[in-house]
Amino acid sequence: MNGFVDHVSSTSVSGWAWDPRKPNDPVVVRISRNGRPIAYATADRFREDLRAAGFGNGCHSFLIDLPPEAIDKQAGAFSATIEGSDYELNRSPFRFGLSAPASNGHRRADADLQSLRADIDRFSKTWTPPRHQANRLAAVSARDGDLRVIAARPQWFMIETTSHCNLKCVMCPHGHDAMPNKSDLDTSRFSQTFDFLAVADRMQLFGTGEPLMSAAFWQILESMDPMTPTEVSINSNGTLLNQERIDRLLRSPLSWISISLDAATAETYRRIRGADFQLVISRVQDLIRERNRRESARRLKVFINMTLMQANIEEFPAFVDLAADIGADGVQVNQLLWHKEHSTWELQKGDWKFVYGDQLLRNALETTNDCIRRALERGAARNIPVFFDGSQFEGTTPIVEEQHV
Repeated sequence: MNGFVDHVSSTSVSGWAWDPRKPNDPVVVRISRNGRPIAYATADRFREDLRAAGFGNGCHSFLIDLPPEAIDKQAGAFSATIEGSDYELNRSPFRFGLSAPASNGHRRADADLQSLRADIDRFSKTWTPPRHQANRLAAVSARDGDLRVIAARPQWFMIETTSHCNLKCVMCPHGHDAMPNKSDLDTSRFSQTFDFLAVADRMQLFGTGEPLMSAAFWQILESMDPMTPTEVSINSNGTLLNQERIDRLLRSPLSWISISLDAATAETYRRIRGADFQLVISRVQDLIRERNRRESARRLKVFINMTLMQANIEEFPAFVDLAADIGADGVQVNQLLWHKEHSTWELQKGDWKFVYGDQLLRNALETTNDCIRRALERGAARNIPVFFDGSQFEGTTPIVEEQHV
């Protein structure tokens, strides 16, 4: 868990709190005095700096106003903790600032304060939040108010623009001909202006297919305002990156792209993904180099990602080094999970045989966790963030544990 007490005034306290196990869910903050709870607040306010720092959707800040009678000179220290846990926020315990009684010398300050409050009141009555913020407020209000009719539009879209792919990776349905009904998104069913997307907080334009080969992907992406506050993201295998597509991506509102590599060496990449490792690496470097050259394209983050399995786990530390060497902004990590429908998958690749069940990390816990620890050490040493999928790993130092199926 994580969180800070950022500011304490004479009667209020503000800050943020976050649980990485549920990165997009708000937590409840409890304010206590001498061990006795006196106030609670849900940390669900949005802050752009929290989202930019990787704290889920950014809706994790709070403001708590306390009644004057709860604060006196004998109040002592207060503490802020996350409800349902023993976690105490950073900069807690704390004390409230006590205002001295007003004297004649303070009348001018009081008058200035009253004028400021009047200005704030006038602003509050006339200010209209941007559309995406207004939609977020409407969604939170509907959730907290248990409304049955919701006026807010969706805050998070996941749109699969195509289920076609140009690779057949061993851990993917495409590699086992398990997707007989591939299709492309028919955008004729959408509003041609795609205005319904304009108020979303997040939008993922990928699924089981390769988005760069999808006409629908480009149509949706290039219909959006390049300055939209919506976080737009894709996963791509990177094989189709060329100068034209790189230019189109950098002129678009794309927030981040994650390149699926799954290996730090050409041989392991060939086994798992079956393509040209050096070619893909060179094209990713072209993307990063051009991104860095254009001031207007700096918003785009470029990650490389890895689905951990027995075939590549020992390359995980080197994979982090690879990210640093090519100038990527970080590493995203998943792991091969047990699925009943995948448990029978087997594939012969030259002298190597892929057996889905044998590739699960739980089959070699000691080696797996040692590689995870060394990869995190490399990330700290090379200043490369390593992001683990919160639904597949637990805790701030993800460790794989034995699973019972």
